[in-house]
Amino acid sequence: QRILVTDLDKNGIDEIVVVSNQAAGGRLFNKTRVFNHGVIECLTWKRNEMITKWKTREFKDYISDYTIGDLDNDQSDDNSIIHGYIRWARVGFF
Repeated sequence: QRILVTDLDKNGIDEIVVVSNQAAGGRLFNKTRVFNHGVIECLTWKRNEMITKWKTREFKDYISDYTIGDLDNDQSDDNSIIHGYIRWARVGFF
């Protein structure tokens, strides 16, 4: 999974943006999981621990990838999150 480290709020402190896909529970095979929903989370440091600064609403299915981009093409980062998901192939291997 992609991990983005960037200063989203322009305060001089980098945030970490990650995907958190949630397994449906139970396994089909030893090394296989079925993912049925996920969120994109922004993490930041608070003293000596990582905390969740914000997270998106829950998306149905497996979130395969995301990026942060310039949606209106004005050469400035809009901090808009663009994501993709896999609807039919819900199996992830690790």
